Amino acid sequence: MTRNLHRFSRRAPVLLALLALSLGACGGGGGGGGGGGGGGSAVPTAAWVAPAGSLAILAGTSSPVTIVTNDDGAATVTIHSDVDGNLATQGDQVQLAGPTGQSGGANAVINVSTAGLVAGTYTVFIRIVDSDNPAVEVPLGGTLVVYNGFAAARNVVGGFLPRNRVALSGGFVFVTIGEAENGNVNYGGNGTATEAVMGVIDLANPAAFAPSTVTADVTGTNATSGVPHAGNAFGGVFAWPVREQDQGNVNADADSMDQVLAFVDANVSVTPVLNTLGGVGPIFYADPLRIVVSIDETQDGVAMPDPNGDGIGDVFYAALDTTSPGAALAQYSPWFAPSPPGNAALVADGPGAVAFLVDEAQQLVGFDFNGDGDAAPADILIGVSNLATPAPGLNPFLAFAGAPALGGGGAAIDATAAFTVQDANPFIDALYYVNEPTTGAAPTDVNLDTDALDVVPAIWRWDTGMNTGVQTVMAVGAAPAGALTANPGATTAIIDGSRFFFEAQEGGRSGQVQGSNGDGDGTDTRILFWYDLNVPGVASSNLTFNNMPGVTLFGLTLDGGSIVKATPGRLVVVANEATNQDLNNDGDTLDSVLLIIDTTTATPTVHMPGNGLVTGLVPFDNTGLATRGNIPATGVSDNMGVVVQVKEGGNNGILNGDGDNTDTLLGYVSFAAPGAMQVLDAGGDQVTLDGGRIAATVAETYTADDALDGLANGAAGFALRVWDTSGNVLASGIPSAQQSIPVTDGGGFWVYYRDEVIEGADLNGDTDQLDLVYALLAL
Repeated sequence: MTRNLHRFSRRAPVLLALLALSLGACGGGGGGGGGGGGGGSAVPTAAWVAPAGSLAILAGTSSPVTIVTNDDGAATVTIHSDVDGNLATQGDQVQLAGPTGQSGGANAVINVSTAGLVAGTYTVFIRIVDSDNPAVEVPLGGTLVVYNGFAAARNVVGGFLPRNRVALSGGFVFVTIGEAENGNVNYGGNGTATEAVMGVIDLANPAAFAPSTVTADVTGTNATSGVPHAGNAFGGVFAWPVREQDQGNVNADADSMDQVLAFVDANVSVTPVLNTLGGVGPIFYADPLRIVVSIDETQDGVAMPDPNGDGIGDVFYAALDTTSPGAALAQYSPWFAPSPPGNAALVADGPGAVAFLVDEAQQLVGFDFNGDGDAAPADILIGVSNLATPAPGLNPFLAFAGAPALGGGGAAIDATAAFTVQDANPFIDALYYVNEPTTGAAPTDVNLDTDALDVVPAIWRWDTGMNTGVQTVMAVGAAPAGALTANPGATTAIIDGSRFFFEAQEGGRSGQVQGSNGDGDGTDTRILFWYDLNVPGVASSNLTFNNMPGVTLFGLTLDGGSIVKATPGRLVVVANEATNQDLNNDGDTLDSVLLIIDTTTATPTVHMPGNGLVTGLVPFDNTGLATRGNIPATGVSDNMGVVVQVKEGGNNGILNGDGDNTDTLLGYVSFAAPGAMQVLDAGGDQVTLDGGRIAATVAETYTADDALDGLANGAAGFALRVWDTSGNVLASGIPSAQQSIPVTDGGGFWVYYRDEVIEGADLNGDTDQLDLVYALLAL
């Protein structure tokens, strides 16, 4: 099933493939004005508003469309399908919606039902009829595709698979389906029908589903594994673990108990490739050249040698070369065992930089990686590897943060603290926290405050032409002003171009100057600091508060809040007023407030959506709106903006005009205009933002509206709803499963789940009503 996929558009893959049918002039025209003359003499008009292109509907279900119709009198509106695209042919048209009255030139939502259609491709058109004129029939710009449903596989604990078992790329959808959930069909060909297999939906023909013979691990034991979302930096390469218990003996080691790797490079083929290296654990990174995984030597039977050469059976990281000939992927680059065994702490930034933990105690006894001369090597270090420099399959350059030695040895780290890495040609940068008591043959005073008791934020830079690193310690200078120390387990590590954002505490062992954020106390433990490599000097906590009246702070504490890098140049922060001050100027310090930090200005600039007015928006108030679904406190973002949950009541009042102040809605903030927020008219716990469109699994209980999912099941249903970033509704509501996280590759085509139990319908034709079924939406 090898195909060249470059002809497909990533931004709206379905549109190029599904707009093939065109009816030319089929009577009537689009537009909104009926008008003209009395007595019903004017010709009625009709037009499609949404979708603009093609329409995909699960067989036996319905989907809303938006149309506009108009006439100067009474008129009847219906929607029909046509098999051959020739409206003159009799007997092959099926009425899908209506009859209803004309909309008078206003947009109207009408449900299109496929109950009378089998899977296939159809022309679909609006028909409007009055008493004086011939019927006007206006075709959809694309086609109607009716497709059969396929159920997702359940894992062994009874839960359902998350979004990372669905991916879109190059006009194809990759999904994990269950053999048992789809009528006990033996797709894998291994004699049983109880596994999960990977399948492919070609968006050029969604009615044709192609299950593969390659299984997928659905035991739930590898939370970070599976098919990653195509919208991230994985470049169309999807990787997942395969259990030999399901697949058979893949690596020929005399047992069938291992876990191996499968992947699809959608830039080349939609056929999964199996490798023969067992012990595959969490999958961390993939691109068209390499896949970075964790390998457990003890889980590969008797066949695995000792790839990392340390003489013990351990867990190590490997970079597998996807360009190796054949399916074996025999070339792999072993690194060193993480700490502790099985630890999944690894970060990657594109094809170049990877950083991970290395524990001397987990290696061959006496292996002193950082050369600090301790009698029983027991330091925890950061290994930094350059994947881009070596040829595929060869050992990448490897160095340890902290070398060359400080005070006789490389710097050990706080293994509980955050760290990150950036590929910034010609350097690779790492940000982490040094642990003074375990650095060097004896404790080392890294931050120059006359003791060796601290956890010190540090930068490590690697010239790609050398296998050594140069460590630059933050805030180098005379104590106490330059002696920064952080709490053990610091959670902030962000690199944004030349700027590094990290945490430091007030007071503490280093004797730092109190009041580092300007709130008048010295008790803050997570003050946000930054350091610019282009402006060498002492790290700073200074920030500019742009549109926040009454704010006298010059810095920000993260105590009780959180921070993420949403896109280069923009950080998203949820700040706790109680540890700062009254940020939203509402007369109290009880709120948690959404902030956007622009890191491109000379001093990073802080913006608050709502312009700091008393009526400004408070995404999370003091009642403590818990993180739900896939929406963390800092929201869900793309490179253009962020979506957060917004709670009515208190400072916010009524936001959706329904007469109460008890709803939880969604709000969008554009990074281009961070002082404002667009509040959407509904809310939910699952949301995806991509391509200027926001899709959410909307909870009716958040809006007290039982019309969202179109089902008469009380105000407790869930519906897929889609907006643009201006708040315009693109898809008003389709029944959706509560745990469904919409997935897209650019916003033109969406994949989501529908729940047979809630809908009381057999959506995949297996004679039960128990499944979660994949559904498609074209916009």
